[in-house]
Amino acid sequence: MDNKDYDNLSNLSFYEKECSKNQDINTKIEFIDGVVTYSSNTSILHNKIVFRLAAKIDDYLVNSKCDVLSDGIEVILEEGERGTYVKPDVFITCNTTYKGQSVTSIPLVVFEVASDGNPENDYERKYKLYRKYGIREYNIIEQNGNIIQFTLQNSFYHVTKTFNKDDVFTSSVFSDLKIDLKDIFR
Repeated sequence: MDNKDYDNLSNLSFYEKECSKNQDINTKIEFIDGVVTYSSNTSILHNKIVFRLAAKIDDYLVNSKCDVLSDGIEVILEEGERGTYVKPDVFITCNTTYKGQSVTSIPLVVFEVASDGNPENDYERKYKLYRKYGIREYNIIEQNGNIIQFTLQNSFYHVTKTFNKDDVFTSSVFSDLKIDLKDIFR
């Protein structure tokens, strides 16, 4: 996009303009409470974890009204100039609604693979954000094979369980969703 094309962006929100201006850059852009955040490309290990986890959840959700979506799919938690647009690594929604290619349903479960370069984004910002929007289960995956599971109870997250790469993961929302983590961290 050359500079003259930016003039055609006057009717877009600040977030939409940032996405349009940066569409040729291979980066993840999120908008949280009016602040644009940029994340660098993921590592190969990060990508493998996301792919393997999403595949296992997809197998589990066959014939249900729920979907698993992954990295790069935008979730609109709140629209507007101070809106919130995020791209969780892996998430589950049921009876999913869309606006274009973005999901407008609040996810029930979110998995974020913690970045070595910006861990506070997952441990602090997204923790508070997902709690605020009522996401029932939030899992932070460390690339060494540890998972910290938080479950929303009375508007606060509580650590439900911690897992390591030799455990079988069990969701606190979908109690029969069980994943042998050896298949994820092989």
